[in-house]
Amino acid sequence: MVSFSPQRLMVVHAHPDDESLFTGHIIADALAKGAEVKLVTLTRGERGQSRNPALRPLVREMEQMADYRSNLLRTAIEAFPGLEHQFFGTRAYLETDQDSTGFGRVSNPDPLYNLTLTGSGVKVVRDELVPVLKKFRPDAVVTLSVKNPNSDHRMAFKAVRGAIKALKASKPPKHWVVVEPGQKYEAQVGSSQTEPQKHKAVSAYSDFVTIKATTFDYGTGEIKFSEPEKLRLVS
Repeated sequence: MVSFSPQRLMVVHAHPDDESLFTGHIIADALAKGAEVKLVTLTRGERGQSRNPALRPLVREMEQMADYRSNLLRTAIEAFPGLEHQFFGTRAYLETDQDSTGFGRVSNPDPLYNLTLTGSGVKVVRDELVPVLKKFRPDAVVTLSVKNPNSDHRMAFKAVRGAIKALKASKPPKHWVVVEPGQKYEAQVGSSQTEPQKHKAVSAYSDFVTIKATTFDYGTGEIKFSEPEKLRLVS
């Protein structure tokens, strides 16, 4: 195992809820250690699929869904006192309809595809990330893995990777990814000290995530709140 103790950590995610589901322990642990932590959210979650029947009409109203999920995110990050947050993009990238993408290609064209995070292309998103990195000056950046099945998550990885290279810094920030199930990892973060914060943050999304006393499920099976988050350094 290698040490994961950044002093200036940037966490970049595609959608509201990613920060809590995948990096709640990581954010809480870094803040507890006195690190400066900035969360960058690339979309506002326009294509969310709620488990609450009362919210089903929002599925057809992207602007209202975006407002609703953005407000849930603001509630979730109250679990992490001191966390800095920024919604990203002068274009206000739309969440990509995953039904219109397959293996990185458009299979059922969405008329708004070119305005989505995936449809905007790596170069566009990368170029907007460069000044964000320059301003915050992180020593570590965390994203999900390029192996993640969601195209927006893969775009976040690729754009961050490109932005770090475009910095041309003598000491660029380290790029860590949250590994997919079965992937090798080099560090893991999560303890009884950070579990309550993760639980509180994830519970903010109870309209989209099934919450039980000790587990949550966002559609892939039950995960314990106590489960550490596993990271790998991108070489």
